Amino acid sequence: MVVGVAGEDAPSVVMRTLMGRRHSAGMPHLPDAVFGAEALQRRATHRIRYPVERKIITNFGDMEHIWHHLFYQELKVAPEEHPVLLTYAADSPPRNQEKMLQIMFETFNVPAVHLGDQATLALFSAGKTTGVVVDIGASGSLITPVYEGRDITDYLLKILNERGYSFTTTAERMLVDEIKCKLGFCSVDFDAGWTACMKQSATLGSGVIDVNKVEGTQLARLPNELLCRINDVVMQNTYTRCYTLPDGQVITLDAERFRCVEPVFAPCMIGFSATDLTDNLYTSIYRCSSELRKLMWGNVMLSGGSTLFPGMAARLQKRLTDLAPADAGVRVIAPPERKYATWIGGSILGSMPDFASMTVSTAAYAEYGANTLMHMFH
Repeated sequence: MVVGVAGEDAPSVVMRTLMGRRHSAGMPHLPDAVFGAEALQRRATHRIRYPVERKIITNFGDMEHIWHHLFYQELKVAPEEHPVLLTYAADSPPRNQEKMLQIMFETFNVPAVHLGDQATLALFSAGKTTGVVVDIGASGSLITPVYEGRDITDYLLKILNERGYSFTTTAERMLVDEIKCKLGFCSVDFDAGWTACMKQSATLGSGVIDVNKVEGTQLARLPNELLCRINDVVMQNTYTRCYTLPDGQVITLDAERFRCVEPVFAPCMIGFSATDLTDNLYTSIYRCSSELRKLMWGNVMLSGGSTLFPGMAARLQKRLTDLAPADAGVRVIAPPERKYATWIGGSILGSMPDFASMTVSTAAYAEYGANTLMHMFH
């Protein structure tokens, strides 16, 4: 979750949307509920729960606890004194948005609420009101055309296991997530990258010298500093990278670095029947009216943390240029701050002088109810 105060340049709180519940009532000295990073640190004594799946809230009881924690412990504000802007994914069911309104008004007594579409806010952060947003985050991907207005980690775990590395605990999974962020990249041409990597493996192996295993070989005569410099040269000119785990074990990755990202474009690799990302994007644009398509082709905006992989924007630019009409003018926009694009858009919107006119007030909620007021946000 990304949380902060409207008008600020950056969020105050960035927290994983999860909570931990104490396993046993027989441990009264431990907190009953913990959140975010603390929950993961206490996973031995607390059961981890994820109330959001595929960008949609699936457990409002847990979500209410998380909102309470954010208001009172992280932001340290009284919610009854501040209007609130919440965001929703374009494919979230209306009943979820109604429930969000209900909890904000009836549990936290906030004075006013605005529900913002995540794709619209992401575009707004880049100063645009028209375009197509490709939002790829930890919990899934969504393509949303706008007019005016955990899969990669799992796959890396699987392919590292194929290589003989085992990661089974929650802590080890977090390490794999870190490896993904530091070493993963998007191959502009997956087939060509795969072929080149296989040729490299056939001729050089990994090419990397394990300085802990040179005893008894000719390499033992060389100082470790020189061996490390040789490794640096090898890694600058090949796909191979090494990662040192906290226990000192060194793992080596080559094709895994770009294989783990490929399911974004080919969901079938991880068992989903969805079609290729770029094909879906093409279809989404062509479902727009003909007079809007050129605007959409020229404003394809990336949003979400999983679009930060090196090569992602270039891959989309190349593939969409191949698919689109010759005069489409395809342009993929990849702002450096796109990980928080939705929040930034919300911060801008929430600081506008007329923001109050875009909100539902306590009085309006009491008079009309959530269901009747939904039209304000769609």
